[in-house]
Amino acid sequence: MPRPRTLDRLRTPHRRSRVLPAAVLLWSGLLPIAAAHADVGGASAAPVIIVVSDTTDGHGWRSLRGAVDLFNASSGRPGLIVVSPGEYDLTACGAPDDANRTGDLDLLGHGPLTIVGAGHVKVKQTCPGERVVDDHGANALTLANVTITGGDATSTDPAIPVTGGAVRAAGAVTLFAATIRGNRARAPKGADATATTTAQVGGAAHGGAVAAGGPVVVYASTVSANTASAGAGGNEPANDAKGLGGAASGGAIATTSSVRLIGSTLSGNQALGGAGSTPQPPGVFGFGAAGGSARGGAVDAQTVSVRDSTLGSNNAVGGDSAFILFSMAGNPLGRPGGTSGGGAIAASGPVTVSGSTFHADTAFEGAGAFPVGSHGGAIVSAGAASVSNSTFDANVANRHGFSAGGSFGGGISTGAGLRLTHDTLTNNVGENGGAVHAAGPLTAHADTFRGNQATKGGAAHTDSTATVSNASFSDNHVTVTEGSAGGGLYAAGAVLVTRSSFSGNHLDHGNPSFPPLCHFGICFFGDIGAHGGAVASGAAIGATESTFSDNSVQGGLTPSPAPTQLFGTATGGALAAPTIVVADSTITGNGSVQEGVDPSTFKFISGPGLGAALDVNAATLTHVTLTDSSGLNAINASTLTIGGTVLRDVAPVGGTECLPTVATTSEGYNFSDDASCRLTGVHDIVTTADPLLGPLAENGGPTRTRLPAAGSLLVNVIPTSDTALCSGTDQRGISRPQGPACDVGSVEVVGIASG
Repeated sequence: MPRPRTLDRLRTPHRRSRVLPAAVLLWSGLLPIAAAHADVGGASAAPVIIVVSDTTDGHGWRSLRGAVDLFNASSGRPGLIVVSPGEYDLTACGAPDDANRTGDLDLLGHGPLTIVGAGHVKVKQTCPGERVVDDHGANALTLANVTITGGDATSTDPAIPVTGGAVRAAGAVTLFAATIRGNRARAPKGADATATTTAQVGGAAHGGAVAAGGPVVVYASTVSANTASAGAGGNEPANDAKGLGGAASGGAIATTSSVRLIGSTLSGNQALGGAGSTPQPPGVFGFGAAGGSARGGAVDAQTVSVRDSTLGSNNAVGGDSAFILFSMAGNPLGRPGGTSGGGAIAASGPVTVSGSTFHADTAFEGAGAFPVGSHGGAIVSAGAASVSNSTFDANVANRHGFSAGGSFGGGISTGAGLRLTHDTLTNNVGENGGAVHAAGPLTAHADTFRGNQATKGGAAHTDSTATVSNASFSDNHVTVTEGSAGGGLYAAGAVLVTRSSFSGNHLDHGNPSFPPLCHFGICFFGDIGAHGGAVASGAAIGATESTFSDNSVQGGLTPSPAPTQLFGTATGGALAAPTIVVADSTITGNGSVQEGVDPSTFKFISGPGLGAALDVNAATLTHVTLTDSSGLNAINASTLTIGGTVLRDVAPVGGTECLPTVATTSEGYNFSDDASCRLTGVHDIVTTADPLLGPLAENGGPTRTRLPAAGSLLVNVIPTSDTALCSGTDQRGISRPQGPACDVGSVEVVGIASG
């Protein structure tokens, strides 16, 4: 073969760049070679540009491997390898080496490199146990307009993590209009125990497609069907618990630095934790060891930014524990499964998402004797997260354990605060927060939460405070277990709701857990409480210009080793908190149902519950329309401060608006259909007369309201001299008064006469 020309003469930009397509020159801008163009005389800084056209895997200078050889000999100069259209199979299989002779393409770290396809280019690894590109230096690597597939990184030593199924780089990696598909990083099983050694932990695997030591940027690219799978723990004598499953992270991308996704698709990637050891010899009684953890089904990084991208069907699955046994009392014995976090994305620091979609991503804890946690079906972040204009649908954080409380945030779970703006979160599932869980403050503005499921916080759960504005929570569901609360939202701290709607959220326990547990003819029951069909808070709830409609709670009993009452606790069909302050809002159609057993027959029974609308110690209601509650009473409160408020229609017959023991402070001009709330203020009206409220409807403003009809007793009642109640605006933002006096309830009527 003729000797190639010297590198100084080979395709330098000022000699031969005119033969390159314009698109290639554009892509070359991804490399820091602009200075070389500007400094024509700086020959030492000029990039090496090599055109590849030979699809055979050899060392000829027109082949891909040969081009890498030339780049490796370039003495630190930037490189641009332009690959002509075609499929380039890496077939030079042999003993692994780091000199680019066989297996993967070894970059020896002499300078930044861009590999760009000048058309449809596919690079496929055919050698078992080899990745596609191995960049040994800390320089930047860019892959543009190429498909990389078939990478199969592995190891024979479980003590050495396997990284980068397709690409391993010590520095930064950029993917531009690239496809990285069908690669894997697979770690080996740990060594079995011997007479002198304990079992070995399974090998770790990171980055099924790309593992980098520096930042990773993915622009207009597709990264799919890649896998990072950890090794199982070595087998061992019973109960040694040394052969832990290996850890896996970044089914597609793993880096200790940052990841930016821009206009890209990441789908079908998996991080799979290794299984825990099994006792040996086979059949021996014992518990083995715990499964390995899995983080980031698609991405595991320090910080992550996602813009205009789609992430779907990615999975982080913890490894299974090998052996589970139940005691005679039915309690699980054995080791836990592996933890999981971030079905799509796991970050050790903050996460930022905008204009993106996450669909059917899953964080699934490994099977084990008790839950240790799965966090963030789509995203888990140890730091704060900010999400805007994005969609999260059908993501799941699930567990295999036999106790409740093991999963957090079906869509998103953060270790700090979470800010949501203009997002749609639907049909996500997680035990603590069906859609989201935040350890820090939660802020939701103009978001839609619909059809999410949990055991606490049907849509959202925060261990801190929550601020909700211009948002909608509808048809979210909590399956009741011990301590369940918040069909739409649960917060350990205070909640502030403004100009928002909570409708059709509910708590129930599904199928009744009867017949009860009985021993020697004695049966025991435990209370499964349900609190706050729409919102529950451990501190306080404040709501203004908002609507809470058709929310419900249903509480029952479950077998327990301690006797208890015949009915379970179901309180606060709409709101439940120690303190509740509501102004200019509508609360309608909410209910509570208690369930229990007939002590004579042990058959399932049900009846109305407490606080069909509110369960609270101290409540303050100002210009509220509270109607059509279903329960023993509408307001289950110890103290009530109330003014300009409508209380109407409690079902079934015999239900009351308040507890008879409530201590009421009336600020006047209230309307109630019974005397249970002890309304004795100025111009309080207690009557069964119809206030002529219209149905819940769009009457202007951001939320639905009940508008009084012409002739209503609620219109033009409060004199303008009462500046506390006849000023400001109504629920819709319409100023008070609109007539000679202000109206009772949440709506100020425009242009009709009073009754």
